[in-house]
Amino acid sequence: MTFGQCKFAWINEGVSVYVAGQLDKYSMPKEFNGFLDGKKIYQESGNAIKLIVDNFGKKTLFEFLKAQSGIEKSEDLNVIFEDIFKAKLDYSFFNRLKDKSAN
Repeated sequence: MTFGQCKFAWINEGVSVYVAGQLDKYSMPKEFNGFLDGKKIYQESGNAIKLIVDNFGKKTLFEFLKAQSGIEKSEDLNVIFEDIFKAKLDYSFFNRLKDKSAN
């Protein structure tokens, strides 16, 4: 699966954990609070990708992956994310998805 270049570790590692079927190694966090800042990459990013797929579908995830290819600045990634998901790229977005999935 090739989506171009990605500078953001949470995307690379999140997709890798998700596609490799390794989510059982990293349970859903009680609260997302580190992966966007380069912390808890493995513990959180795979589940973040899972929430995107579960709530928006693989097609939308692929759209995001293609759109972010070659992006180097977080500000530019934020614009793409907001355009595709109609929400800001922040922890509260993922925590809302997690809470919605729990109900």
